[in-house]
Amino acid sequence: MAKSLFEQYRPATLAEVVGQSSAMDTIGIWKKRGMTGRACLVTGSSGTGKTTICRAIARENCDEIAIREIDAGEMTESTAKEEIRRLMPLALFGAKQGRCLIVNEFHRMRKDVVGQFLTLMEPDNGGIPDHVLILFTSTSDGLEQFEDKFDAKPFISRCNELRLARRGIAEPFAQRAAEIAITEGLAPDGATIDTILPKCIRLAKDNANNLRKMLCHIEDGALLAN
Repeated sequence: MAKSLFEQYRPATLAEVVGQSSAMDTIGIWKKRGMTGRACLVTGSSGTGKTTICRAIARENCDEIAIREIDAGEMTESTAKEEIRRLMPLALFGAKQGRCLIVNEFHRMRKDVVGQFLTLMEPDNGGIPDHVLILFTSTSDGLEQFEDKFDAKPFISRCNELRLARRGIAEPFAQRAAEIAITEGLAPDGATIDTILPKCIRLAKDNANNLRKMLCHIEDGALLAN
């Protein structure tokens, strides 16, 4: 089964990420202090790179077999306990010893699930082990309450925060989309990046800078239409 353009060209490393230079600077600071042994919350609009960035961070610190990804809405107290239990031992079967859990749409976590992670993150209990990295993503920037109306601030206060840019990303996203369109033959004959860039910028603005949606439209022939 063929991959969508977005999945086919999804950045595999942080060096391939476009449009989020400030976020990359923050990650650079984290790296200097040690990337593992912490929980990070990555927030941003849909299609701006949250999960992509988390996966790239995870790959830098853990072998693929030691990386798990789950949707917060699917977690129960028992599954949260199981995921946390999996994180505890060092990963001794690969070149790297880190373990990473990516939890998407963290604002959907139930109170009992949050309680499990708060217990893990509590310094009096030893805190997050040095080899463990937990990455939470959310489209809810500045969240104050979880979906079932309990306070999110105690949880967020225990996380490093990475807020992805929402402004100033139309042009770099459009540039990347234009490059992909040319490579895949989804631009008019004889077109260059410069000639289709204005249309790609318009596509970015019309889709709220959601690169996933932009590439879907390009795959549907948006740049070929008159």
